[in-house]
Amino acid sequence: MQKTGCRLRGSYFCSTVMVSVLSTAFYMQADAQENKTKLPKDSVKYDLNEVNINSNKQGRGTLKLNAPLKQIPITFNSVGKTLLDDQGVDDFQSALKNVSGVNPVETYGGFQQFVIRGFTDFLMLVDGFRDERQNISQSAPMSSTASVDHIEVVKGPASVLFGHSALGGIINVIRKQPTTTPTYDFSLAYGSYNTRRMTAGAGGAITDKLSYRADFGISDQDGWRKAGFSKANGYLALNYALTAKDQFQFQIGGAKDDYQLDAGIPTINGVIPAGVAFSTRYNTPQDRMKYSRTDYQLRYNHSFSADTKLTETIAYATDNYHYFSSETLYLNAAQDSVNREFFYFNTILKPLQNTLELSSVLKTGSIEQRFTFGNSLNYLNWKQFRDSSLPGTTTVGLINPVETQPAIVLHNDTKRRVNEFSTSFYLQDWINFTAQLKALIGLRYDYFKGEYRTDKLNSANDYVKGVATDRESDAFTYRFGLVYEPVTALSIYGSYANYFKPGRQLPVNDIVLKPEKGAMSELGVKLQINEQLSSTTSIYHIKKTDIIIGRGAGVFEQAGKAVSKGVEEDLTYTPNAHLSVTAGYSYTDARFKDYVQSPTVNLAGKRLFYAPDHQANLWATYRFARNIEDNGFRISAGGNFLGSSFADNDNAVKLPAYTIINAAVHYQFKHVDIGLNVNNVFNKREYFVSAINDNQLYPGKPANYLASVRYKF
Repeated sequence: MQKTGCRLRGSYFCSTVMVSVLSTAFYMQADAQENKTKLPKDSVKYDLNEVNINSNKQGRGTLKLNAPLKQIPITFNSVGKTLLDDQGVDDFQSALKNVSGVNPVETYGGFQQFVIRGFTDFLMLVDGFRDERQNISQSAPMSSTASVDHIEVVKGPASVLFGHSALGGIINVIRKQPTTTPTYDFSLAYGSYNTRRMTAGAGGAITDKLSYRADFGISDQDGWRKAGFSKANGYLALNYALTAKDQFQFQIGGAKDDYQLDAGIPTINGVIPAGVAFSTRYNTPQDRMKYSRTDYQLRYNHSFSADTKLTETIAYATDNYHYFSSETLYLNAAQDSVNREFFYFNTILKPLQNTLELSSVLKTGSIEQRFTFGNSLNYLNWKQFRDSSLPGTTTVGLINPVETQPAIVLHNDTKRRVNEFSTSFYLQDWINFTAQLKALIGLRYDYFKGEYRTDKLNSANDYVKGVATDRESDAFTYRFGLVYEPVTALSIYGSYANYFKPGRQLPVNDIVLKPEKGAMSELGVKLQINEQLSSTTSIYHIKKTDIIIGRGAGVFEQAGKAVSKGVEEDLTYTPNAHLSVTAGYSYTDARFKDYVQSPTVNLAGKRLFYAPDHQANLWATYRFARNIEDNGFRISAGGNFLGSSFADNDNAVKLPAYTIINAAVHYQFKHVDIGLNVNNVFNKREYFVSAINDNQLYPGKPANYLASVRYKF
């Protein structure tokens, strides 16, 4: 069987079946600053309701619609920065544990991927622009959340909105925006495993027309398995109002991270060998990834009227990885030592993107239409250097390993090059037929072309160009949905949407791979009773076909089908100004319907890897003070339940279910907030959060704490 883990991040051409689970959503207020309705003083709500759907929230950003969310037939979640601060979270993996139906997975000690509704086909965005790293390898390093305002998640196929590869859903990272009023914040934190964090941010008006927002964050730790990291990132956004109708925005972000990598613990058929401590790490001191990123966005908005707006945005980014690790681990014949195989790459990724959008409102009699018409252009330049002469297997002891491996000199002798171009035209139209009936129609056409080449270094230290291979495809995608509101507090919705993902692999037999395809149908009910109780219940069915299958040695085939079916429930309850409860649950049945792994093995009926059957999340806070702005204590408790899943497609290695309970206590004094977070309160041991190469397991953290001080005004 092809290993689903070890070559996933480094090689653009490796193939794995990626499938995704659907999740539902509902969503109350994402941020107190966005609430335009001033509540009575004795009913001010605690702003932990950032994960849920609010019927009055406008879906302007990721959904590209100026309409109440309860009237849009799409499942949507948002996780706000206030909630992350309350939970002591500054990484995306922990942040997205607050979203039902999303399973965040970290591997190799620095790469994060997200399984959404059972599928690993998802699309990562930064302020609405594609992060192509996730498309190439399904996982990527992600810096801290210092500059993040909130994270939006759209469940299910979303090719109509942002193009190819979004089957499970979209994750859109929304960074903080300039403000006209002065705002300042600063935080310090220290915790287990020598965790140290600092953030600083400021915003306000520079002139009558120019405003800004700036953020900076550093975070580092030794790591409980000695696979530590250091992260540093900065961000600056400027808004310039040229006229009342013309505005420019410029954003620049940067990150410089360093990860000590982790290949997990080798197992015997998924069982940790006797005597091996869960904190044992088998990587060499040389194993490391240095990662840097810089991204730029320039946006121009022109308002023709209150209802009609033209937006032009150009975005450019550079991502640079330098990765070396003893990545593959397995026991020797005597089962007293660990054999290690190395993997190395140096990757440079440069995507250039442009979108032009026109949005407006059209009224015909009693029917109102709110539409967006747009064009996108995307160009991707990707280079990856390899060393084909890495040493063979090296060995280290299984119990209390003592490192004797000398440093390995790396020499780039292979260069893989990718140049891709795509363009699309899309239309999304929200139609208000009556007070009870709404519809959403989305149409998109995509054209995709890629050129792929492998160059070799000769004896004269010059790269000799390889033979270029072209891949060309196009696709038509769509979304249809209806919302029916029999009463104000209740909306019933249904939708159908499809998906495609271009075939980028290069088979040695030169066959042309068709785009992978998929589609989802969904039914749901959203309930909103005043500002106290919100609930969303949904059921869905996702199908993926034309799955690309890797046979090894550069041989690929296209066959097979996978299906994910599920039920999701989200609930927010805020009975008074003191108590706030957010909860979510999802059941997912994601399986292959037909997948011929080999001439004698068909995986039909097997569950998709990293797709847990049950998931649940909970966070509850009790505030002793009557109002948010008052001094006083607040206490929080919650956690996550993750059902069983598998580390491989043939379901040979099972990751058992587990529950982790977390708690926090905070004291607020004027502009200062002092907090203590304790994660894994009951010190659960012997649970596993992920795996690579089918049987190298990653144990979860034991009990740990974080103390923090935040200042904001």
